[in-house]
This record gives sequence, C-alpha cells and structure tokens, in this order.
Amino acid sequence: MQTLRQELTDRDREIARKDEESEREKQALRQELTRKETELTGKEAEVTRAEETIRREQQQIQEMRQRETELVQAKDREMALLQQQLGEKHSYTCQVSGPGLTSATVNQPTHVLVQLTDSSGRPYSLPLNVTAQLELVSKATPTNVSVAMTSPSQYEVSYTPVSRGQHKLHVQVNDREINGSPFTVTVYPDPRQLGHPVRTVTGLNRPYGIAFNSHQEMIVSECGVIECLSLTSEDRKSEHLDHMVTVQIRWNTLQA
Repeated sequence: MQTLRQELTDRDREIARKDEESEREKQALRQELTRKETELTGKEAEVTRAEETIRREQQQIQEMRQRETELVQAKDREMALLQQQLGEKHSYTCQVSGPGLTSATVNQPTHVLVQLTDSSGRPYSLPLNVTAQLELVSKATPTNVSVAMTSPSQYEVSYTPVSRGQHKLHVQVNDREINGSPFTVTVYPDPRQLGHPVRTVTGLNRPYGIAFNSHQEMIVSECGVIECLSLTSEDRKSEHLDHMVTVQIRWNTLQA
C-alpha cells in the first residue's frame, strides 16, 4: 500500500513538472509571438512611412510637372509674342529695277538695283545677305555677278554677260528668292561684233529705211544719192541669231 502511494506521488510530481515545462514553453511561445507581433507592427509602420514618403514624392513630381508645363506654355507665349513683334519689326519688301532686269548686251556691263523697305514703306536699314546669280538657260552656265551695298537699304547687282541668249537672274535675300526671281534676261550680241560685210549695195538715192521679209529679201527706201550701203550678217551657222543683220548707210546730200 505504501508503495502504491509512493508511485502516485511520483506520478503527481512528474505531471506537475511536465505542466511547469509546458507552461514555460507556452510562456516562451507567447513571448516569441509578442516579439514577432512587435516586429511586424514595426515593419507595418515602416511600410506605412514608406508609402507616405512615396505619396509625397509622387505629389511633388506631379506638382513639378505641372509647374514645368506652365513654364513651357508661358515661354511659348512669350516666344510667339516676340516672333510676332520681330516679324512686324523686321518684315521687309523688295523692289527691283534697272536696265539689267530684262535685257543686256554681250560684254557690256549692266546692273540691277534692289531696294528694301519696311512695312511702313521706309528704307530698311538692318543688314541682310543679298546674293545673285546669272546663268544661261540652254547651258546652265553661270556668269560672275557682284553685289554691292550702295546704301543701308539698297544693293546693286552688277554683271557682264559673256553669252547671248536667254538667261535667268536669281536674286536672293537671306538665301530666299525674292518675289519675281528668277528674272528672265535676254542677252543680245554686241552690235559692234555682228560679223563682216556680206554685201555692198551702191547707186541708191539717200536711203532712209530698210526692212527684211520672211524670205530674207531686203527692201531699201531711198530719196537721194547714195555713196555706199553695206549689209552685214552673222555667220549663217549660228543657231540663235542667223537672221540678225547690221546695215550701215552713208550718203552725200544733193546740192541744190
């Protein structure tokens, strides 16, 4: 009997010891859980702070973009206004005149005047880059052209053609063709170099007029005593001016 009581007592002690161990384990688990919860709460707080920081930064970025857009729009408006003002201030018109605008003669210098005025019709005084070029249409052969500023608002385009025929005169201001450019210029041969006499007619009375028909037949009007009438023509092989002639008429006036 005594032994049985001792066994029961030992079992009770063992159960109590295990209960204490179990309680200590539970306490440790509770502490670990509390620590984990604390850490998790800290992490959540960090996440919350990070999210708040991200929201603030996103808001700042949005405000900066909005400000940038406003600045760009304001700058565009300023540039548009400035361009309008500059356009009104710096707009100009060109007037071209001179003997070399429509015709010229081989080996004889000629010129064209370019006059610049502003929107109010006053001389345009700001410096501009005026250039010109003359070229033979059939061969696209350029001719030396010079441009000189004769006054702040006027430029002289000078050239001496070396080939006869139709030419194109290009006049540019700041690398842009002016209104009417290129101009068509007909270059005629030098009358002093048309050729050699091919026919001499004498015995006419004071010739005062001469004409040719389509068959190259010559008609001379006369009313006096003629000393000499010479007919000169270009070489018949010429492609462009084989019909052109020069007539030299000289006579002695009749004595009364």
